[in-house]
Amino acid sequence: MSSEPREYLIRKGGYYYRPNCSGYTTSKFEAGRYTKAEAEREAAVEPWHMSAIHQDDVEDDPVSSRIRMDTARIEALEAENAELRNKLSGCQWYWPEDDTSSEMCAGCPQEVVQNAYDWNHPEKPYVIAVARGGVIEVTYCAALPPAEDADSDDEFWIEAETEEAAQAMLDAEIARRAREGGNADG
Repeated sequence: MSSEPREYLIRKGGYYYRPNCSGYTTSKFEAGRYTKAEAEREAAVEPWHMSAIHQDDVEDDPVSSRIRMDTARIEALEAENAELRNKLSGCQWYWPEDDTSSEMCAGCPQEVVQNAYDWNHPEKPYVIAVARGGVIEVTYCAALPPAEDADSDDEFWIEAETEEAAQAMLDAEIARRAREGGNADG
């Protein structure tokens, strides 16, 4: 048994041998892989129209290349879908669609309906739209008034994925202002 890599294809005319020299294909993706010695030995049988060719010297099939790209894209979308489903499962706040005030928030749709109905007139039931939401993302933010040396009157804004990163940016700006004589707190 050889430890030589199996990276060669056997081409016969416009076709490639399938694995184990069993049939032919026009697809690089479906072609068998052979050691250099195996491929050269087989190609020597009919050298006028057979050759041993390294897999890297054969262009990828448009279809199989597309399949690999589509497969990678599908896997990425499935991972994104799973992440979004996970976020959605954490969204457990409900409210009337037209009223997002905190007083109208409830833990389930039934509570929203019960809170919204006029129970003094049960003969006039109606349908209401119940929205669902929750915390989708948390970012850490801070702001400082414009520095004296600022080019605009915009506040200094910080937004980061971690509290530590936001605090480091805030501390750095306060230190910069102290060194340069800018104001840190207005």
